[in-house]
Amino acid sequence: MRGKLLSLAVLSLACGADLPEGRFLCESAENCPNNWVCIDARCYSSPFVPRRDASRTDAGIDAPEDVGVDVRRDAAFVPENTVALCSDERDNDGDGRVDCADDDCCRVRFEECDACRMRCPDFSAREEVVVTESRIAEDTTWDCFHDYVLDALVVVDEATLTIEAGTRIRARSFSGLIVTRGARLTAVGQATRPIVFTSASEDPEPGDWFGVYLAGNAITSRGPDQRPDGTGDEFLFGGGDDRHNCGRLSFVRVEFAGGDSGPDGLDLGALMLMGCGDETSVDHVQVHRSKDDGLAIFGGTVNVREVLVTHAADDGLDWERGWRGVGERIAIWQDPGGGNAAIEGSNNDPSGIRDAEPRSNPELWYVTTFGGRVSIRLADGTFAALRNSVLHSGRERCVELAAELEDSVMAGDIAVTNSIVHGCPEPYAPAGVAAAFSAPAAANESEDPGIDGIDDAESPRWLPDVSVTRSVPQAAAPTPQLSVGAFDEDNWTAGWVAYP
Repeated sequence: MRGKLLSLAVLSLACGADLPEGRFLCESAENCPNNWVCIDARCYSSPFVPRRDASRTDAGIDAPEDVGVDVRRDAAFVPENTVALCSDERDNDGDGRVDCADDDCCRVRFEECDACRMRCPDFSAREEVVVTESRIAEDTTWDCFHDYVLDALVVVDEATLTIEAGTRIRARSFSGLIVTRGARLTAVGQATRPIVFTSASEDPEPGDWFGVYLAGNAITSRGPDQRPDGTGDEFLFGGGDDRHNCGRLSFVRVEFAGGDSGPDGLDLGALMLMGCGDETSVDHVQVHRSKDDGLAIFGGTVNVREVLVTHAADDGLDWERGWRGVGERIAIWQDPGGGNAAIEGSNNDPSGIRDAEPRSNPELWYVTTFGGRVSIRLADGTFAALRNSVLHSGRERCVELAAELEDSVMAGDIAVTNSIVHGCPEPYAPAGVAAAFSAPAAANESEDPGIDGIDDAESPRWLPDVSVTRSVPQAAAPTPQLSVGAFDEDNWTAGWVAYP
């Protein structure tokens, strides 16, 4: 009976019928049609409409309590391939677009329709678009009704590329996406409809394509007009604007990219934020099976949070050239068969001036690392602070600093505090660093955090034993949580990450 009621209700919406009172579930009025209210988790046209008896259907037939049709627009509740709003040719969510009444509306008038944006067809039903043009010079939108295949190193220049929730972008060899200093990428997915950049190969491998690269005008320790070694002018980054906005990434996956994908063997991470300022927004991003670094940050002040890097062949998170942002809730699971550092930080490599300003000096809060040669390695002039974190099972050591940085630890410019350091043959190196980080004032502990099942290749279990992770004294954090490490009892990777 319940399935029939749901089907009839969705059908009546598609036909433009009047909305029944109390039939639609909500968390707030934002989940209801315009000017409606949310009372007792149901939508009503007015606060004065008599409340519906949730134990009975509109036809007076006894039914389970939750017979309402869930049309909440939040991604966590909107089922795929379902028209979630009524097709009544009205603007139901106040964004200036209307729903469509005709059956072909989503093909013909996709940009104008609310209802169309609430669903994505199966990949097999999407129209393939092969992107061969190497430059995007006007504002462009990619949507989930198409399946995009990159067949070039596509450069977005003086324009905004918008990628909508649920869109998949597959990339062939020697292809990738570069967003230059005068452009912007807006790629905002949802927990149930992430945006996926992946390999176009039927048998994907790390390094099948270059990756995704955002360039900005923020300050670097090497000055303006920098580029990754061996690349061309399209990669130029760095300027004088630490607020520069490179765009927004949210609920995005980047798979099988990075490394020496090009004909010249370029050393590139899978996702690179180069000279991006603190108006750039990066959250809920996964980088999986990069042939080189997973996430690389060169200079700037960009902040990142809820970032997952899995099975990078080199470093999971790598920074250099003056990054001064904040990272929160970062989880890194290194390649079980190799991988260098889960985290590697530097300012300038030996070819530059190690103490050049502005010096790399990020703050990292609530990090969990598992595996890799070392959990975190700092060198070449960087400062950094890592607090309220879990460093787990580095093959050689958990914390490794270059010898020239020992004085920076004693001066308080490098800190590893209020964290669990566990499962490494050597917790800290060199010896002077070990004394500082194991001192009572550092408040570091070594108890097993209980991350059982993290090495399950298809479905790793990230959640810790909270009786342990909540017992570690914490430093005051920008966005505090109960446990040290990237996870408490909530799993912010649920629903949108994958481990192919």
